[in-house]
Amino acid sequence: ARPGPLLDQRRSMKVSLCPLPNFACTYGAPLLILALLAGCSAESGMAPSRPPSLPEMATPPEPPAPDHRLPLDVTYVDSARYDVQPGEVVCLEPGARPFLVLNGLQGRPDAPITLTNCPGGTARLGGDRFGIVLRHSKHLRVVGSASPDDRLGLVVDGGGEAKVGVSVDQRSTDVELGFLEIKNTTFAGIVAKTEDANAGVLPEERFVLQNLHVHDTYVHHTGGEGMYLGSSTVGPGQHRLTGLRVHDNVVAQAGWDGIQVSNATDDAEVHHNVIYQSGTKGQSFHGNGLQIGGNAAGAYHHNLIVDSHIWGLAVFGTGRIDVEKTLISGSQGVFVDDRKATRPDVPIRVRANSFQNIQGTVVQVLNDIAPVLVSENRLDGDNDWLGTSSGAGANVSLDQNTQVPLDSLRFPGKKDGNFCLLPASPYAGMGLSHCQ
Repeated sequence: ARPGPLLDQRRSMKVSLCPLPNFACTYGAPLLILALLAGCSAESGMAPSRPPSLPEMATPPEPPAPDHRLPLDVTYVDSARYDVQPGEVVCLEPGARPFLVLNGLQGRPDAPITLTNCPGGTARLGGDRFGIVLRHSKHLRVVGSASPDDRLGLVVDGGGEAKVGVSVDQRSTDVELGFLEIKNTTFAGIVAKTEDANAGVLPEERFVLQNLHVHDTYVHHTGGEGMYLGSSTVGPGQHRLTGLRVHDNVVAQAGWDGIQVSNATDDAEVHHNVIYQSGTKGQSFHGNGLQIGGNAAGAYHHNLIVDSHIWGLAVFGTGRIDVEKTLISGSQGVFVDDRKATRPDVPIRVRANSFQNIQGTVVQVLNDIAPVLVSENRLDGDNDWLGTSSGAGANVSLDQNTQVPLDSLRFPGKKDGNFCLLPASPYAGMGLSHCQ
């Protein structure tokens, strides 16, 4: 049955889904919002009612023609009751609703289901236990689009009440999250994991969270992690993540770690993010900018990690980890330790990074299992490059690291919410790729 009062279904308005542009650029919002991070200026002379189109920068996508419209009183969409087909677009009517649960929605690789805001305004969620929860769903895109009120079209505001902003839960997989503002949660901004998903299941039934894509979000003022991707517990009951992509996000003023990635075993890439002032709660063990947790591997590059409470970057992963072309400033440097999934046959590489205003030793290694290669890095300061303990030392090598004066990191438009660097910055190429 198709309950028409809840889902305004418009079969005549089917559209072929196209990939959204890589970034949304709006201006005029009173707070630091994702759009401003792209460097839009109120001095452009363009009317604030429409997002300005700037050279070499993508504008927010217009809301696609919807197949289904969700009124403000709808907070639960279940595939057992509502007929949402692969390739269709579900839009949220402008205004505020306490939360939204999407359960059992099944797109296809070539025809994902898209959730966005309806034309005409911003959809706001939050204030309950969570903002948006995905359960038992697959090939689903949750993406904001252009809004005439100068804000990104999908905003999750926990209001200091909601625990999590967006949760990818209960074996959901192949999910894209983009063009979202998530703020004021008591715990994490984004959580993507199903705890103990594989406890007691047959090998052929083991769940893997595949192809999680998080991009162009602004996550700020969270009580816990900005992004919590994969369980921090390593064991046979936990699922792996493969094909993880996290890029062009700003995570600011997270109470705990800015971005935490665990159990991402294959084909993970985290790049071109700005992670600013992580660990605002001041805790001893939850205040790193970027944490590569247990059983994780992958490429982590071109990130700007600024003013973390503890370490700019902490590595506890398996190995096959490359940390490259990243700036760490205003914190301790890099901490490398082992966990039970760490392997002796695959290296951890810390290469071609820049370190500025570092407190203490630049790279502290307690991992005595995996080879740790520290090379071609630049340091502004007279700190010691390396500290080792817990048996580490013989497995660590230093090569071609230099101590040179580095220009101060400057975000010229930060007071207006713009985390772009000037083109002439020596750190150009790091941080948001849309600024390049």
